[in-house]
Amino acid sequence: MSSKEKGMPWLSIVGVLSIISLFFLQGNIMTLLPIYAVEGLLMIALGLELVGAIEQGKPKFRETMVTGMTVVWLVNQVLLLIGMGTLEAFMLWAFAVVQLLFAYQFFTGEDLFNFRFKFSADAALLIVTVFAFIIALAAVVTNPTMSVLGDPSFQWNFAVTMVCFGYMAPRHGYKEKYLNYLPIAGTLIGAWLTFTVATTMGMALLTVV
Repeated sequence: MSSKEKGMPWLSIVGVLSIISLFFLQGNIMTLLPIYAVEGLLMIALGLELVGAIEQGKPKFRETMVTGMTVVWLVNQVLLLIGMGTLEAFMLWAFAVVQLLFAYQFFTGEDLFNFRFKFSADAALLIVTVFAFIIALAAVVTNPTMSVLGDPSFQWNFAVTMVCFGYMAPRHGYKEKYLNYLPIAGTLIGAWLTFTVATTMGMALLTVV
């Protein structure tokens, strides 16, 4: 399905909130900045593409760039989970630079590397949705009590899952009215976490301390 869901780019707002939350955290800014850049840029671009807010370049090219950004983010997350040793700082910034290149091509429509592959934004949306859901589920599995509701990892990733699912379901034929409110609700939860909890690490919560 490639239809655009017109309206507010809620996922982009969540991406901005993810970046803003960086400034409320205690830690090495030079370590955290590339992680948040990779994640935030992805969600901003994907959110804009889902509502058709960007007109530069061909639609399929933009969708391919968003999918590329998703792959960069996903590989970055996996390497953070398994550890990169002494190369971690270099690799984090390398991923951030690659993400910036994808983002530049997405926003300008300029094909810097003559990409031959074509992908759908649905693939990117599915990857983000599944990953956020898995982290939220992992929080429940490791803490199967009501206290998990106060876990920022669960809260943030549950919010992201709500936003993504609210976009994904209608693109696959589901038209229930309550789906229209999921992105709004998820964004409000993300805003609350950003400006009150101040310990949220976005979807990098399980990978960075």
